[in-house]
Amino acid sequence: LAVSWQEWLAIPEHQLAACTNGGVFEDNAGDFTHWREVLQGCYPRDVRLKKMAARCMIMAQAGQYNLPRCLQRGDGLAAMLCVARFAEAALSLVYLCNGRYMPFYKWAGRLVASLPVLGAETARTLSALAAQPLRGAEAMEAARMIESLCAQVARHLRSEDLSDDPGYWLWAHGPQLIRRVAAPQLRQMDMLQG
Repeated sequence: LAVSWQEWLAIPEHQLAACTNGGVFEDNAGDFTHWREVLQGCYPRDVRLKKMAARCMIMAQAGQYNLPRCLQRGDGLAAMLCVARFAEAALSLVYLCNGRYMPFYKWAGRLVASLPVLGAETARTLSALAAQPLRGAEAMEAARMIESLCAQVARHLRSEDLSDDPGYWLWAHGPQLIRRVAAPQLRQMDMLQG
């Protein structure tokens, strides 16, 4: 089992999800069951906060900042990439808010709706984004959907005392989350890593 924050960050999140989901058909010695129960507690607090900060920063960069600019210049391909980066970061953040690991990307969207914290809202928003044209007169609706989800995320972070920032610009919430990390080296890492 990983014991340092460096080891925790090195384990792909979807592999942790695979270890903690589904049935165990045989574990006579109980070793796997023991480690699985430990892993089901999710990341240590510092690692979880660092990952949440990185997800907020990516959501802001891709969804709140870059997407509207791509839409304004009619660059559908770049807009699609912004939406994809935003969606993956948003899904991961919601799993982290629920103390869970995000499963492999092809299952993440399907399972998110069942999560109590921001799950249904995220599933609705990302499903609507998947159907939203990213060119033409309706394209800016994608940016409005993203802003609405970001506002819900910001309200949740404030309600959990994870951020003091009064706004909805998630870039500002990343440093708020990092300030709550106790490990100095982890606090000093690149804000977008994690």
